[in-house]
Amino acid sequence: MRTKAFTLIELLVVVSIITLLIAILLPALSAAREKAIVVTCLSRLRQVSTASTMYAMDNKQTFPDRGSKYTYLPHRIVVGSIDLNKTFFLPYLQDRNRMAFCPGKVNEVRGPDVHVNYVKNYITYQYFNNRSSSWASARNSWLADPPDITTVLARGTLPLWGCLTVEKQLTGAWLSHDVPEVDILPEGMNATCVDGSAQWYPLPSLESYWVTTIDNYYWPRSDY
Repeated sequence: MRTKAFTLIELLVVVSIITLLIAILLPALSAAREKAIVVTCLSRLRQVSTASTMYAMDNKQTFPDRGSKYTYLPHRIVVGSIDLNKTFFLPYLQDRNRMAFCPGKVNEVRGPDVHVNYVKNYITYQYFNNRSSSWASARNSWLADPPDITTVLARGTLPLWGCLTVEKQLTGAWLSHDVPEVDILPEGMNATCVDGSAQWYPLPSLESYWVTTIDNYYWPRSDY
């Protein structure tokens, strides 16, 4: 008995249905993937925040030292003799190369082509631990008297670590969790607080906390 073959029209209908299903599923799959990256990033930041508290317990309640208040960037971890690779990331997190970098699109621009010492000196997370009340004025910030986040005694809702979120004032490009240095507004950032809490902060809940002549850095808005 001969089996009836599909007609051309029937094949075209099947192909059309498959194409339609793919078109419907791809955005959902992409959204799920982005959500998974956000969750991975948040988990990573929680571990970094927990390690910071562990460090503080071993060092008179003081979070890892950032170095001179006049020379560091929020994502710079080597300043002069201060090297957080050696004093914090390796002793308390072991896998520094993974833990110090946001897994979002910001990681696409990580590498020596961005800065000659990017891998060693810079990371794609921000560390908000300031050293004194002169921290902001020394950096031309609108925030004249920023909160002290150097110890575990700081107010618990103050941000401690977060995704690098910076607006390039010369080009209008953004560098953030979901934007790899292009002229597109980011959706937001992950951040942890002194009390160990961690969450995703949408862009409207962020504020500029440090303005330089070329960069505008953001963190979660907080009552000071």
